[in-house]
Amino acid sequence: MGTDEFMLLCEKVGAEPIQAINVRRGENEALDWMEYCNGDVSTTWGKARAANGHPNPYHVKYWEIDNETWGMGSEGYAGFVTKFSKVMRAKDPSVKIIACGSYAYDDGPGQADHKDWNKRLLDKVAADFDYLSIHYYNGIGPQQDYIDDPRKFEAFMKDKVGGLIKASANPAILIYCSEWGMMNATWRAGLYTGGILNLL
Repeated sequence: MGTDEFMLLCEKVGAEPIQAINVRRGENEALDWMEYCNGDVSTTWGKARAANGHPNPYHVKYWEIDNETWGMGSEGYAGFVTKFSKVMRAKDPSVKIIACGSYAYDDGPGQADHKDWNKRLLDKVAADFDYLSIHYYNGIGPQQDYIDDPRKFEAFMKDKVGGLIKASANPAILIYCSEWGMMNATWRAGLYTGGILNLL
């Protein structure tokens, strides 16, 4: 599935597209991709999009600076957030930048340099992004819990992460729970999913 097919899928289901930038491929590719999605036909990549059958820009608003970047450490990732958001916003000030947030309860198990990821990222580069993308799969890291965990994760998002955002240089940041689930296929996973949908 390429960009055009993905945009068609979003159009068919009425979804707002999000594109995730691969930071290892550099800023130039990110800017070219933005131009392909949002540039008019007078631009190099807008012209290429038109040649592929879609002359009108897609107007992609949301751009995520990579995904699950925990292995590079918060310091290394923060540098990418600043670098990419600067050039992307210079090209199109209307875009919304999403940064990779914590996995689970942000307490470190199973991830290098992961403890307090959200705080360290917000302390360094809160002004450079608009959404904090957090992930959580119940049963990876934290012990599987079908009953109480939705309430615990709600408190984590609202109180802990929300408090960090409120105290940051950019209190307008919104939380984006971009990946979540229960790691099994029993009926209890449905119970858990209902709880998570309620908290969201």
